[in-house]
Amino acid sequence: MLRRWLVALGVFLAVGLAVLLSEQPTGSLTGRVELPAGVAPGNVQVIAAGPVSRSVSPSAEGEYRLDQLPVGEYRVTVRGSGLETVFSERPVQVREGSVASAPLLRPQLLPPSLYLYSTSQVFTTAEPARLEWRTSGLRAVQFAVYRFSLADLEGSPRLRNLALGYGSLDPDLYSTLRGELLRRWQQPLGGEEVTRTLDLGILPPGAYWLEAKGQEPLNPSAPLPRSEEWLLVSDLGLIQKQDASQLVVQAVHLQELRPLPGIQIQVFGEWGDPLTATTDEEGLAQFSLPAGERSSLVVYGRSADNTLQVLSRSYTYGWNQPYRIYAYPDRPLYRPGQTVYFRALVREQGRLTPPPAGQPLQVTLAAPNGDVLEEQTLATNAFGSVHGQFQLPEETPLGSYSLEWQFQGSSRESTDFGVAAYRKPEFEVTVVPDRPWLVRGGSLKAQVEAEYLFGAPVAQAQLRYRVYSSPDWSLRYGLLPRSAEEDYFADDLGEEQGYYGGYGQLVAEGEGVTDAQGRAEFRLDRLLQDLNWEEDSYWGPQEVQQLRIEVEVTDISRRTVTGSARAWVTAGEFALFAEVNRHLPAPGDTLTYRLQARDYDGRPVSATGELSLERWRWDPKSSTYQRQDTLLRQPFQIVNGEGSLDLHLPADLEPGDYRVRLTAWDPRRRRVQEVDYLWVVEPGSPLQSWGSLPSLEVVADRQIYEVGRSTKWGKRPRS
Repeated sequence: MLRRWLVALGVFLAVGLAVLLSEQPTGSLTGRVELPAGVAPGNVQVIAAGPVSRSVSPSAEGEYRLDQLPVGEYRVTVRGSGLETVFSERPVQVREGSVASAPLLRPQLLPPSLYLYSTSQVFTTAEPARLEWRTSGLRAVQFAVYRFSLADLEGSPRLRNLALGYGSLDPDLYSTLRGELLRRWQQPLGGEEVTRTLDLGILPPGAYWLEAKGQEPLNPSAPLPRSEEWLLVSDLGLIQKQDASQLVVQAVHLQELRPLPGIQIQVFGEWGDPLTATTDEEGLAQFSLPAGERSSLVVYGRSADNTLQVLSRSYTYGWNQPYRIYAYPDRPLYRPGQTVYFRALVREQGRLTPPPAGQPLQVTLAAPNGDVLEEQTLATNAFGSVHGQFQLPEETPLGSYSLEWQFQGSSRESTDFGVAAYRKPEFEVTVVPDRPWLVRGGSLKAQVEAEYLFGAPVAQAQLRYRVYSSPDWSLRYGLLPRSAEEDYFADDLGEEQGYYGGYGQLVAEGEGVTDAQGRAEFRLDRLLQDLNWEEDSYWGPQEVQQLRIEVEVTDISRRTVTGSARAWVTAGEFALFAEVNRHLPAPGDTLTYRLQARDYDGRPVSATGELSLERWRWDPKSSTYQRQDTLLRQPFQIVNGEGSLDLHLPADLEPGDYRVRLTAWDPRRRRVQEVDYLWVVEPGSPLQSWGSLPSLEVVADRQIYEVGRSTKWGKRPRS
C-alpha cells in the first residue's frame, strides 16, 4: 500500500514540475493614447498583436496596461468608432518579468460620415416604408421628409435626371422635391458608428424626398455631411422586356396582381423627347426604340387621375456591342489550388449567329484586388464556343474573382466566381431567450454567451443582434395530444418541430459588448405590438409569429461567429381548436363541433366565446375571397379545455362555400380566433353522406416481419 502511495506521489510531483517548466515566460506592456476631445475611452480599443492578441480600453487619462503577455515582439494598434486606425511604427519587445513601454499614439478624428440608403425604392400602400442610415463622428442627425408630385416633372428631362442622377441632380429639381414638408426631427447620437433603420410607417400614395444632415460633429473643423434619397409609394408596377429594337411594358397592380389598362407610359432615353403610349386591356404598351445607345432607359407611368404613379430606371448591358459573350465556369465556388474550368459562347447581337471559326477571344483571370493573374487567347470553333482552364495558386487570396472576356476589341463580358477556404470557428455563441413564448406587446430578454472552444470567455467583444418575425402556422398544433401516427414519426421530427418561416420582417436590432465572462443581455420591448393581429381574411387571422433572434459576436481578432435562437409571439394567452364531424353538409343539417382550448404550454384552459357562420365568395377580379355577410351567431363554452357545440344550418341555405369562425377573449380581452370551412351541397347529393357512411380498414397479421416472410392482410369495419 505504501508503495502505491509513493508511486502516486511521484507521478503527481512529476506532472506538477512539467507544468511549471512548460509555462511560458511573460511580461507586461504599458502605454498611453492621446484621444481627441469628446471621444469616450470606452469606445476605443488598444490591441497588442504578437505571439497572442490582447486588447483593452484606455483609462480616462488615456493610459493602458496589458499583463501576462508571452514574451516576444508586439505591434500596438489603436482603433475606435470615428477614429483613424493608428499603429506603432516599430514593434515593442516584451521581456520576461519586465514592463515594456509602447510609444505614444495619437489617433485623429475621421471626417464625419452619413449615408441614407434603401434596397427598395417603391413601396406599396400596404407596406411600411423603411430605409437604412449609417453614420459616424456625429452627435446628432437632422431628418426631413417632403412630399412632391411626379406630375410636375412630366415631359421634362428633369424626370430622367431624378431617376438617374444620384450625386448629380439638377439644382432646379430641389424646389420641386421640397414641395410639402411633412416632418422634421433630430436624432441625438454619441459620435460612435451606428447603423439604424428609419421606419416611416405606411404612407399615402405619392413621391417622397428625404434629407439627412449631420449635426454637431466630433471634429468641429470638418464639413457637415448630408445624404438624400427619394422613394415612391404606389400600387403601380411596370414590367419591362427589351431587345435591340423594341421595348414592351406591362402595367400591373402590385397588390392585386392584375393588369392595369389605361396607364399612360413615357420612355426617356438619349434621343430627346420621350416616347409615349397607353396600356391596352392587358396592361401592355409597346415601343420601337431609336437606333443607338440604349443602355439606360427611364420609364414613367401614371393613371389618368394620377392616383397611380411610378418612375423606374433600367440598365441593359451590351445592346451596343456587335457580339454577346455567354460565359460560365464549371462551378461558382473554388478552394485555393483548384482548377477553374470554363466555357464561353459568342453570338452576333441581332441574329444570334456564331462568328467565323478561328476568331481570337481573350480571357483574363483577375484577383479580388484587381491584379491580373493570367491571360489566355483562345480561338472560337465552328459553333462560336471556346473552353479552357486556369490553375489557382495554393496561396491565392480568398474572395471574388472574375473572368474578363474581350472579343474583337468592342464586345466585353465579365464572369464572377468565389474562392473560399473552410476555417473552423474558434468560439461559439449561445443565445437563450428567457421564455419560449409571449403574448403580443410583451417583453423578452435574451442572454448571450460567447466562449472560446478551449473554455475561456470571449470578453469585451462587440455584438450585434437582429430579430426577424415571420408567420408560424404549425406551433399551435403541437399543443394538442399527438395521434398514433404522429407519435410514430416523433423521433424523426425531433425537437425542432414547427414551421420555419425564413428571415421575415426585421422588427428589432441593436448592439452591445460582452462582459468579462463573455456574457451580455438585451431586452426587447413591446414586441409586435403594432402588427395587425385583427386582420380578417378568408384564411383567418395570424395567431402566432415566430421570432428568429440572431446575434453576431466579433472578438478582438475580428473573427465573427453567429448564434441564434427562436421564440414565439402569440395573439392571446391560449389557442382555440375546432373539429367538426362533417365538412360537406346540406341545408338544414346539424353539425357537431368538438371544441378545445390550450395555452401555449399545452395546458387546458376554460373560455367562452361566439361562433359565427359567414358566407364568402371568390372574386376573380381581385383574385381573393370576399366576405358577403354573417348568417348566424351562437355562443359556446369550453370548460377545462373541452367543449362541444351543435350548429343547425338554416334550411334555406344556398349551396356554396362558408366559413365558421370561433372567437374568444383571453383574461386581458385580447381576441383569439379559430376558423373552419364548410362546403354546403345540394340536398340529396351523394356528397352529403361523405364521412358519415361506415368505413373499412385494412389490417396486417403483424406489425414487424422478417425478410422473406409472407404477409397476410384482412379488412374489418372501422370502429
